[in-house]
Amino acid sequence: MFEDIPSKNFGLNYDPSHMIWQQMDYVAPLRDFKDRLFHIHAKDVRIDRHRLDQVGIMAPPNEYHTPKLTGMGDVTWGHFLTANLIPVTLGNIIGGGLMIGLFYWLVFRPQRDAAR
Repeated sequence: MFEDIPSKNFGLNYDPSHMIWQQMDYVAPLRDFKDRLFHIHAKDVRIDRHRLDQVGIMAPPNEYHTPKLTGMGDVTWGHFLTANLIPVTLGNIIGGGLMIGLFYWLVFRPQRDAAR
């Protein structure tokens, strides 16, 4: 997909809960697509393993999974955050907050009175 649309402005909207109900590794995309994650949901989900054993993986997801508040489901948030979000967040704070702030301060700072 990224070869077909090579623009750096093309990225992913990532939701770890979707990976869980599809029985996939929800941390791998954080590593594999770290430069392409533009928006990340903090959504959680709980898989009812007993119900899944009854209805099977081909059943509609609502048959065996329940959306949960963040931290109340199957996402291990400590692992999720340390996998990529903490380094990216720190990079955004430094790059976005400090560097952009410094740029604006240099460009738009109040000029000193020329008479002094």
